[in-house]
Amino acid sequence: MNVSLIRSMRFDIESDECLVETLNVFRDMVNLMLEYGLENEVYSAIDLEKHFWDTFRDIYGLQTHYITSAARYAAGLFKSYFGQLKAWDELGQQTGEPSSPTQKKLCMRLQTMLAHLELVDGSLELHVVTKPWEHVRLVLQVYQYAEPLVEAWKAKT
Repeated sequence: MNVSLIRSMRFDIESDECLVETLNVFRDMVNLMLEYGLENEVYSAIDLEKHFWDTFRDIYGLQTHYITSAARYAAGLFKSYFGQLKAWDELGQQTGEPSSPTQKKLCMRLQTMLAHLELVDGSLELHVVTKPWEHVRLVLQVYQYAEPLVEAWKAKT
């Protein structure tokens, strides 16, 4: 399984059942928000978060930061989708209208409250909070190109 960290590097990790389950839940949350947003013309992260806050908290039992992250992710997909629609309208392309936004890949945008890096016995670990008082520890396998950046992080430079 591959995990990408925003604004940084790509790492390989071993598959973890809890993480895969959390990624699937996050994808479902985003897709429900996208579906609701298109049906009800609600496209802002704040409005999506308000609508789904209690429902998702009760259904999934994840940290509430996941709801905020899913709403922001969905709003970003809406922004991209409407940008594509605008470009399609301006160019008058006959290739067909862009498809509705959906989250297909297993990925997550994590707030700093949900994940942090630690140096443990010389290896880099990502700690991801899933449910309250539960977290997953993932040992990251650093690619050669990223080693200088990781060394700088270790040295706190």
